[in-house]
Amino acid sequence: MLDEAAAALRTKGEYEAELSDAELGAMMRSIVESLIASQSVATARVVQASARILDGRGTGTGVVQVLKPVEATVQLVCTLRNSADPESIELENLKVKQEGGFAAKLALKSVNLEGRAREALADPNQALSAALASQLQPRGARLTSLATHFGDSTLHVRMRGGPA
Repeated sequence: MLDEAAAALRTKGEYEAELSDAELGAMMRSIVESLIASQSVATARVVQASARILDGRGTGTGVVQVLKPVEATVQLVCTLRNSADPESIELENLKVKQEGGFAAKLALKSVNLEGRAREALADPNQALSAALASQLQPRGARLTSLATHFGDSTLHVRMRGGPA
């Protein structure tokens, strides 16, 4: 999908598609990876990320394994829904569960992963746009706007842009 989108943005300036669960899951993984990369306190990796689109909502789940300074596991469950604006989606719910010992929970609290996730997903369209832009740039395309809307089992996206 990304190669096709990049080619369309470079030549036509626009690309529309219906994203599947797997494609939305890959974008959500990219968002979590950028959250991890944006902080310098902990070393972590995404070990699982997936999404399910059903009845006009998208639910993403992910597991992050924290490796340093302590070992812990963080589970994220995020539900997105259509907003009043027919070209955007919004955060409906975010649950973060941290597993580890007392020291691990204290260290994770200092990283504030839940707060960072809420901040990043306060505008899911911006988070998805940033994730897509970082993947389209190496393919020679620039993303200037993104419109999103959940259908029954897909996420409709309309991208606008041009050559990088």
